[in-house]
Amino acid sequence: MSDLKNKRFTIKDIAREAGVSVATVHCALYNKPGVSDAVKERIQKIARDNDYKVNLNASFLKRRNLRIAVVFPSPVAEKRYYYQEIWDGVHEYAKNQNDFGIDLIEVAYMPEKEDSFQALARAVNISELDGVLISPGADYRIKGTASAFAGQNIPLVLVGSDAEDVDRLFCIQPHFVTLGKMIFEQLTSQMKIGKKIMLCAGNKDTVSHYRIVQGCYDYVKESNLDI
Repeated sequence: MSDLKNKRFTIKDIAREAGVSVATVHCALYNKPGVSDAVKERIQKIARDNDYKVNLNASFLKRRNLRIAVVFPSPVAEKRYYYQEIWDGVHEYAKNQNDFGIDLIEVAYMPEKEDSFQALARAVNISELDGVLISPGADYRIKGTASAFAGQNIPLVLVGSDAEDVDRLFCIQPHFVTLGKMIFEQLTSQMKIGKKIMLCAGNKDTVSHYRIVQGCYDYVKESNLDI
């Protein structure tokens, strides 16, 4: 590990420690030809040990920054603990992403007043974006507004819950059925046999809610519980 603790570790620092040229380091880090496997591994290990972030988009980012919209419910409201943690993660990333040339456009919205895609369309010109990270909310509300992305080739990543008929790159979400099973496993382990449970399930049109309920019922059926 380098002793340079008060400044960011650079490609020149890697070259100095490896005893090679800056050009050789560049080739090793970006998997270009002309560097032996042994030298490439030594250079890449120095980079890893010093937390050097390789910018795979460097040639593109020399022209302009990527504009990524981040769209989540505002954490400034009651019962928003879940999204506060997500926003904290967004802000933590924003402090450490300078090397990647990314402009994060934050769009915090109130689900009681508009859906996530409406909030995005209100805040920015969608055609000027290079990507969107968004929490869709109740999928029945967004099918119409999500159509604004059709044909624009904008990478779309959903967070928290998936949405049918939305052309997205991928979705980051818990396995809600398993979550429901875990809830009932813990709950029923503390109950006496034959007791009743009131299940307050939230919004039936929200995918995450009804899949959690499905997991609860599946656990009862699979465990042959008398409740």
